Amino acid sequence: MRRLRRTIGGLLYWAPVWVPLLVLCQIATRGLKPALAEAARLESAGMDVEERHTDTRDRFEDLEDLFEALLDPVYRERWLRWRESMGPGYLRPALSSPARTTPRAGEPRIAGPQPRSEGPRQRVGGGDRGPGAGPTPSERRGR
Repeated sequence: MRRLRRTIGGLLYWAPVWVPLLVLCQIATRGLKPALAEAARLESAGMDVEERHTDTRDRFEDLEDLFEALLDPVYRERWLRWRESMGPGYLRPALSSPARTTPRAGEPRIAGPQPRSEGPRQRVGGGDRGPGAGPTPSERRGR
């Protein structure tokens, strides 16, 4: 009995040392390691998400620039004339003002958006914006 009492007394005496050690061991084996593994996984996934976000933001800015340009009737007419000057190999796009919603005689109907290719992105018009077009809004911003 005396031996049991002495063992219990020793355990209670060293309790301030072994209780925190047990807690740290539990955190290390069940909490910290999985948390560090999850942090590493999220870090690597974060790079992919950041890259997709950058691509999406650039695509949005390009489309926003195109939308602004297409609202300008002078730009729209210059672009149509440039496309017509390129010859019959080019399809005339379905750019219509609010007053004209049907294609003119001889114009092909263009059926909605076409699926995007997975190749490198190109500017509208293949990068050549035609005569007298000037810089786009994104070029003015310095992109």
